[in-house]
Amino acid sequence: MSNALLSQAQTLLDSAEHIAIITHISPDGDAIGSALGFALALRDTGKTVTPVCGDKVPNAFHYLNGYKSFERNIPLDADIVVTVDAASLDRIGNVASSLEGQVHINIDHHISNTNFAEINLVSATAASTAEYLVEILDTFEIPISAKAARALLTGIVTDTQGFRTSNTTPSTVDLARSLMERGANIHEISELALHRRSLAAVNLWGQVLQKVTVEDGIAWATIDLQDKQASGYTARGDADIVQVLSSIEGIEVALVIIEGTNRDVKISWRATGNVDVSAVASEFGGGGHRAAAGARISNIKLAEATQAILAATKQAINAR
Repeated sequence: MSNALLSQAQTLLDSAEHIAIITHISPDGDAIGSALGFALALRDTGKTVTPVCGDKVPNAFHYLNGYKSFERNIPLDADIVVTVDAASLDRIGNVASSLEGQVHINIDHHISNTNFAEINLVSATAASTAEYLVEILDTFEIPISAKAARALLTGIVTDTQGFRTSNTTPSTVDLARSLMERGANIHEISELALHRRSLAAVNLWGQVLQKVTVEDGIAWATIDLQDKQASGYTARGDADIVQVLSSIEGIEVALVIIEGTNRDVKISWRATGNVDVSAVASEFGGGGHRAAAGARISNIKLAEATQAILAATKQAINAR
């Protein structure tokens, strides 16, 4: 963590009256938890803060205080713009079109971050952006309320899959403990964020798990529009099916390929072995971590995308 960059970021935040905090589209727990936790903490210092996301907050995170405060566009009167958990500018989706100039501060933990802002605070050693934000807030001596702690701990718990990912460190656990001491209930968060499922999501599991294929160290499945329609699942993601596939014994990579409504395809990778799936995702304009990554491809059919994605993933396994 560069002291000079941190000082610049703190000066900029101190000088602003209205701060917009943007996170990425198809938001996960780290995206929502980081944006909301940071916003709540800054609001307690007297700032006006607007969290922004191009997509709706998933139902799974409606237990978080303040989730309804997310806007879909950057407020016109925002003094500075901060992004959290976005590895590149295109990850904020159509929100980028309302940017006036460059993003002021980029806070992230993805090794694939493109450093697109004026001030880039990127810690690839942090297991989640929320973890890094706790460090930053403590460095800035900004108090973290129980509500903010709840959101930030959601980010840590979800991105580490309940402290099970290989990038979970003693620091991760220590910072999670500190959030518990500030009022966050880890038992509630783990239950609501990791284990609760809508009936539609469970129905989607039933549609998709019966067509899982395991070959060449990869467990993979596709989710097409018919699967979504039959199950009643309307969200953009895969209902955590990729996590289920990653538990299959003997595989090295789990892969879910999802058909969108506008001839686009979303891909989620999880690595259980020594394969850098972020490098594979980067071939398709995506990114992430060594063990978890994602990408989105436009103007392509599901079958065509599946063939290309499987070929690239197999090549990564063979080349390691």
